[in-house]
Amino acid sequence: METIRDIKAVPNRILLQRLNAKKLLSSAVISLAILSLASEVLAVTLKKTDNGPEVANIQKCLQQLGYLNSSVKVNGNFGPATESAVIKFQQANGLNADGIAGNTTQQVLKFRCQKSKTAFPGVLKKGSKGLAVIQLQENLKKIGYYKLQFSDSFSQETENAVIRFKKDNELPPNGIVDERTWKLVEKFASKIRPILKETNQNQDVLYLQQCLKKTGYINFAPTGYFGSNTTEGVKKFQRANELKPTGIVDRQTWIVLERVCAAKTQNRYVVLVAVTSRYTLEDVRKIVPEAVPVTFKGQNYVKAGEFSDRNSADQRFQMLRNNDFDTQIEMKDAM
Repeated sequence: METIRDIKAVPNRILLQRLNAKKLLSSAVISLAILSLASEVLAVTLKKTDNGPEVANIQKCLQQLGYLNSSVKVNGNFGPATESAVIKFQQANGLNADGIAGNTTQQVLKFRCQKSKTAFPGVLKKGSKGLAVIQLQENLKKIGYYKLQFSDSFSQETENAVIRFKKDNELPPNGIVDERTWKLVEKFASKIRPILKETNQNQDVLYLQQCLKKTGYINFAPTGYFGSNTTEGVKKFQRANELKPTGIVDRQTWIVLERVCAAKTQNRYVVLVAVTSRYTLEDVRKIVPEAVPVTFKGQNYVKAGEFSDRNSADQRFQMLRNNDFDTQIEMKDAM
């Protein structure tokens, strides 16, 4: 029987090359196996009723991306709110919307979360080049402002998309992407809601109905169920905003709806001064130059300001009262 000490060492260049090749191949296989195992360890399937630090990690990420309400406590417990957030994320990213955070969902979630933390790359404008331009175009495309293929060059089409976005969001309508513009684009792109249509029932439908009611396109109490009345409300909204009246809430409809809804919510309180003489408007303007005449419930008033919070409205109210004006505060929705 041959033993190790009986084997003679015979130098052979070809044999050494073959051994080295096998060694390299073996190392590559081992590396891939380790990476595969690591991926499996990182992607433990998480579902409703599970708990632990892994659940807390996905909760943090879902909140960062805007799918989990910030009022929900990150506690590591996979409850109904977390499940709903996972479903929203899956729908928005073309994944199987089962509410279970499996391997694929966690990998995409991790990628999106890391991407959302991308630091502001510096001012971008026409002529700029690089990966930051591609990311800008991708985000603009998500929210409906950019329609061409991605390029690492800040082209005229990119500038036009930026101008439209800034104009719609009350920013200086130029094609320069400063830090404020960059962050706002990223914020909108990370909060894209799923496509909704008749028979859907979830929190996104509830939010949709709340916005439609607030903007006057439906007159029933929001229920969270997408029925025929909601379809008609969506069609009315789409017609009024020059969108194709399909009754389906697609990405473009969401973009316009959320913008209109936010504008409606922005100023909720209106300070009114009763007109008691032909000089009322003139006198109010001595204190509030931007005051304008309005009619409310068939009576003439001077509108002396709109405010998003009650405290600011109360301060204007008191200032006018101190100057002997007959003043009141009304909800904007009632006007």
